[in-house]
Order: sequence, then C-alpha cells, then structure tokens
Amino acid sequence: MIAVAQDPWPTVAAAAQPRGLHRLSLALVWLAMASSGIVFFEPAPVDALLIALIVILPAAGLATLNWPLMVYLLLWLLVTIGGLLGAMSAFDFGVAGKQVFITFYLAVASVMLAAFVQYDPVKHVRLILNGYLLAALVATVAGLVGYFNVAPPLTELLTGFGRARGTFKDPNVYGAFVVPALVYALHLAFTRRTLIAAAALGATGFLLLGALLSFSRGAWSNAAVALILLCYFSFLTSRSSKFRLRITGLLVAAGLCGAAVVGAALQSSQISSLLTERAQLEQSYDGGSNGRFAGHEKAKALIASHPFGIGPLQFGGNYHHEDVHEVYLNVLVGHGWLGGGAYIILVMVTVGIGLAGAFRRVPSQGLMLVALSAYIGTVGEGFIVDTDHWRHFFLLMSLVWGLFLGSAPKTAGPSYSPSRSRQSVSV
Repeated sequence: MIAVAQDPWPTVAAAAQPRGLHRLSLALVWLAMASSGIVFFEPAPVDALLIALIVILPAAGLATLNWPLMVYLLLWLLVTIGGLLGAMSAFDFGVAGKQVFITFYLAVASVMLAAFVQYDPVKHVRLILNGYLLAALVATVAGLVGYFNVAPPLTELLTGFGRARGTFKDPNVYGAFVVPALVYALHLAFTRRTLIAAAALGATGFLLLGALLSFSRGAWSNAAVALILLCYFSFLTSRSSKFRLRITGLLVAAGLCGAAVVGAALQSSQISSLLTERAQLEQSYDGGSNGRFAGHEKAKALIASHPFGIGPLQFGGNYHHEDVHEVYLNVLVGHGWLGGGAYIILVMVTVGIGLAGAFRRVPSQGLMLVALSAYIGTVGEGFIVDTDHWRHFFLLMSLVWGLFLGSAPKTAGPSYSPSRSRQSVSV
C-alpha cells in the first residue's frame, strides 16, 4: 500500500481517461471560452460547445459528481421546477417553457464545469480564463472598430444606440462580459513577471476602455466593485510586503493610465455628452408610472399574490411594458417562491463559499480571488438588470464552486494504483 492524498469528497462515479479524449476535452473547453464572446445570435457557437462538453467531460474522466456538486445541481433543479410551475399559468407557455429549458441547460453546464475545475483547479481555471480573456479582447476590438467607425460597413453591426457592443447583441451584456477578463488581466499584472505584467496591464486598460464605451451603468458599477474587491483581497491575503508594494505601485500606474484614457475619451464631444448622460444615477426611463421603479413595485405585488409565479418572461408586455430589470425580483415573479428562493439561496451560498475559499493558503488562492471578485460584481449588477441567463454568470459560479471544492483539505489514505489515481493529480 502507498499512502497518497485522497479526495475529501466521495465521488458518484469515476470514468476512465482515454488520452485522446482527454486532450480533445481540454481543447474544447478552451475553444468554448475563446468563442464565448460571439453572441450575434442565439443559440451562439458557445452553446453547441457547452452541450458537447456536458457529454465529453465525464466521458474523459475530467468531471465527476460528488455530493457537494449534487447539492449545487439540486438547487438549480429547484429553480427549474419553480419555473415549470410558474409556466403552467403563463400567458405563453412556449416562451416560458423555453426559458426554463435554457436555465436547465446552463445549470447542467455550470455543474460540469465546476466538476472540471475541481479536478485540477489551477490548470483548468487558467485554461478557462485564458480563453475567456481572448474572447473579451476580440469583442473589445470589434466594439472599438464599430464605435470609432473604422470599418463603416460594420458600424451598425458592432454598435447599438450609439454605444459599443462588439460581438454581442446588447451593449449592456458586452460591458458586463468584459469585467471578469478585466479582473483576470489585473491579477496577471499583479502576479506575473515584468513583460507579461506589462502586457496584462495594457490589456486591463484596453478592456477598461471597451467597458467605458459600452456606456452601461451596470457594467461600470460591476467593474468598480470587482476591481476594488480584487485589490482589497489581494492586499489582505498577501504575506509579502514586497507584493503589497507591487500592488500599490501597479494601482497607481493603472490609475494614471485610466485617468489618461478617460481624459482622452472626454476630448470627443460625442463621448463626453453620452458619458455625462449615462453617468446620471436616474435616467428618464427609471421614474414615472411606466418607469423601471414602477415595474419593480408591480413585480413585488405579483410575487406576494402568485406564490407559484407567473412564468419566466411573462412580466414584460403583460403586466408592464418592459421586463423587471432586477434579477432577484425577476426570478421570484417568474419562478415563484420555490424557484426564486432557491436562486437567492444559491447566490448567497456561492458568495459564502467563495469568501471561505479566498483565505485558504493554496496554489489556487489567487484564481479564487479573481472568480469571487468578478462574481460579486455580477451579483451586485443583478440589482439593476436581469442577469439570470448571462452565460458568464453561470461560468463564474462554477469557478467559485470548483475552486472551493478542489482546494478542500486533503486526508491521507491507501491507494492501489497511485499512478492512475485521480487523487495523485497535482493541483
């Protein structure tokens, strides 16, 4: 017998790992992340890849379910069941049912990605975030090409309402999509050597400009919260005064670069006027009897009177002229007390385990800080926009769960074949 580190979470099943299938799985994960920014239409290319990964990752032995992940899946199933109950009384069952199906698919994909991350946290999260960073950079290049009218035939495709949207249908979703990549790029600037750190800092500024030109108030607040949290957590968890000094220096440099970018952008009267308009806390469409805030009050009344919900996507057009634009009210009104309650519990539990994992002295700690900071920023943005079907929201949730479970304390135990054991993989 040879004692090796064992997985503290008993798994439901352990699949064999054909070498070719293993490599194909890693390539498909990276490709899914790298293509995740192309959402001109739906279903998007990334959806086909995620569906394939739901099948391939378990077959390759890279994603096995244990009891914590089963709890994660169960909570999403409760959200789905709540949506189905609400859909039974929907004005349009087809629309509501389709929305519930999409939630179920994204939930299963998130669980599989969490299992994939748990298998080898450092390697697999870097693979995911490197692909995601590329996707955000490509989307931002497209957004700037459109916004500055570099290629006139593409301007209409790459912008919306005078705002950069890149390879997305909506500037607000594009702006929010950029934030996790922005956080990861700043993390690389903090932790890598000079040349890579400089490139990462440049990418941070570039992505920040893209987020700025999306003119999305939600994305701006998301980015501010996420970046502040990353800096705070990185400074707080560091034991090295040299590293803290590095963070301080880079933050000063980043602040100066950011100020220069904003200052240059404000030289354009078009940017300046739209930036001033969008920076106001309350827009014209927020107030009044038909405004966003009035819609929130209608949603609250429906939640109280319809415990089983009214069905997803039934609020806008039937009870109000637009959607709720507040994800927690939106899920409660559509999925009822069961589904909405499970969703809110899931969001809160994910924040809790992320905070617990953020202070573990493990090799994946820095990556947890990235995932947690970006996730909390997105959770906060949910108070002003409907984020329930944003693919990167499900991705961030899977990263937090996978990193937390993958960095759990190990216990010693026997193994018959350490060379083939899942537990022998270095993380």
